[in-house]
Amino acid sequence: VKINNKPEFYTTSGFHPGDTLKILKPLTKYIVEKYTQANRRLLIFLHSIFLISLLFFFYSIFVIYKQRIKEIN
Repeated sequence: VKINNKPEFYTTSGFHPGDTLKILKPLTKYIVEKYTQANRRLLIFLHSIFLISLLFFFYSIFVIYKQRIKEIN
């Protein structure tokens, strides 16, 4: 159902809990793809940024470790 032009998703069909005049429509593949695509793209982007940051962090640790080993020898 849409409330204030924003979709709301529920786990069961029937009537809207806050407005019993609205009937909940069944969830279809089309509805999921249409209303969650932007969130999916954002999640993939954030995941990519996290992985790149993690790789950079471990690379930095590796470089520092190699420098310290070199200083010891």
